[in-house]
Amino acid sequence: MKELKHEAPLSEKKIAEEASYFAQRYDLTEEIARLKSHLDYVLDLLSPEKEEPAGKKLDFIAQEIYREANTINSKSQ
Repeated sequence: MKELKHEAPLSEKKIAEEASYFAQRYDLTEEIARLKSHLDYVLDLLSPEKEEPAGKKLDFIAQEIYREANTINSKSQ
């Protein structure tokens, strides 16, 4: 930080704001939790105890899984 401060005069506040932004931007905790929840739901839908058709629900949850995976991919790059 001290080296960077000499090269580019930034305020401590600006550095803290940027660090906070990047920490939030690359935090995957929520996406991973939602993805796990979606996958648990798929396993529940496919369990032998379920007697109702799961096609439409699986279609919907597959879209949600895709969205979460896409978000994780975007944040990881």
